[in-house]
Amino acid sequence: MNSSQSRIIFVGMNPSKVAVSKAKGSAYKRFHSWLDQLDLIHVSFTNLSFDPEWDFKFKTFDHTLLCTSLENYDKIVVWGSMVSNYIKRLGFANHFVLPHPSPRNRKLNDHKYVHNVLIECKEFINAKSKQT
Repeated sequence: MNSSQSRIIFVGMNPSKVAVSKAKGSAYKRFHSWLDQLDLIHVSFTNLSFDPEWDFKFKTFDHTLLCTSLENYDKIVVWGSMVSNYIKRLGFANHFVLPHPSPRNRKLNDHKYVHNVLIECKEFINAKSKQT
């Protein structure tokens, strides 16, 4: 199954408290640039919480809503280790972790690192899904 046949969802933490910036270097622009590099035209996206004021605690987001949102996808790609840890706790162990695309994420200053992570992500997306 390749990426054009896989159902892919990206998972973030929560919406920003500020308006989405489309300026160069913004998380929005970086994510869309990554989608281009991954050869993805249409993807689904959700957050752990829909509350911009979320307290980042596991017990305070809607687990049922998130699980229902994720169960119909072949591939899950998450933004950052916290999201990864939380969806693992909900039973979704098979996913890929991208660094959060925030301009505050210093890992993204290393362009070689970003390039390698995107190659690994593309391999994950294009790998055949296990049939259960």
